[in-house]
Amino acid sequence: MDSKNTICPFQEGFYECDRSSELVGPRKGIKDDDEKEDHTYNHVFEPGSILVEYARTEACRSAAHCLHRRFFDGRMVTVQYIPLSLYRA
Repeated sequence: MDSKNTICPFQEGFYECDRSSELVGPRKGIKDDDEKEDHTYNHVFEPGSILVEYARTEACRSAAHCLHRRFFDGRMVTVQYIPLSLYRA
């Protein structure tokens, strides 16, 4: 199976994602108004870690499936699930 052209299977109400779409660049569409960052939690996660919370498990799984192994800023995105207790730390 060719992962570059895989269409993600979705539950009803979700759109299909296409892994062959364009790559995105760093901070694309983000304004530089927020120059000051909160470094309080830098000791918990690696630099470059992004946490996303979903209300529905199905949406979480679909997003993880579509994002895993895509490229952003020349680096491969990897998706991992973390315990809720660590997320809320």
